[in-house]
Amino acid sequence: MQKDYAHALANYNKAIELDPRAKFAYVYRGDIYGEQGDYQRTIVEYNKAIELEPRYTYAYKDRGDIYVKQGDYQQALVEYSKAVELDSRDAYVYACRGRVYEKQGDYQQAITEYNKAIELDPRDTYLYMTRGAAYYIQGILQQAIADYNKTIEFDSKFLYTPFIYDLRGSAYHKHGNYQQAIADYDKVIELDPKNASAYHNRGLCYQEMGNRQQANADFAMAKALGFNE
Repeated sequence: MQKDYAHALANYNKAIELDPRAKFAYVYRGDIYGEQGDYQRTIVEYNKAIELEPRYTYAYKDRGDIYVKQGDYQQALVEYSKAVELDSRDAYVYACRGRVYEKQGDYQQAITEYNKAIELDPRDTYLYMTRGAAYYIQGILQQAIADYNKTIEFDSKFLYTPFIYDLRGSAYHKHGNYQQAIADYDKVIELDPKNASAYHNRGLCYQEMGNRQQANADFAMAKALGFNE
């Protein structure tokens, strides 16, 4: 459904006209400009909100998000760090800092940020999945698998489930635990029967185990579903 940006902007313009110190209206107007890709105007709006209320944590978080979209990771860290200074109990901001550190290739610091976020919000499946991916990239496979296990344990709505089984299967595969990897790829295929990469990856496991017949069958299915190496 297409969003009615013009109507929303008109409402926030009116709110600011009625109360020029309505900090929330500047932030929400900035959000709309951001959704439209006009990041410069977005930052101007957030700046105004912060000018009105220097301790407005939400504006710093949002401004950090825009700097990330612009690829200015150093400034994004400045914004997120200011938000942490103002509210050290907000798990989201630590997760945001973690993502920035990942983009900079500093996975150890990213994990430190995710650790803090999980300490504050221990049932957030996204945080475990993200930290697990950071562990996986570093080759710390047992920790990656443990985090993927937590994601699956807490993900009662199956929001990430097919994807997370695929991630855990990759970790088991890389760890040399082919049977567990196959079990996870089986689950991915059960939930998403047209997942070509799951067939291909399962085929690789069978190939490592010396089961050429099953491996070839999976490779053929992956190819039929459009998989290209």
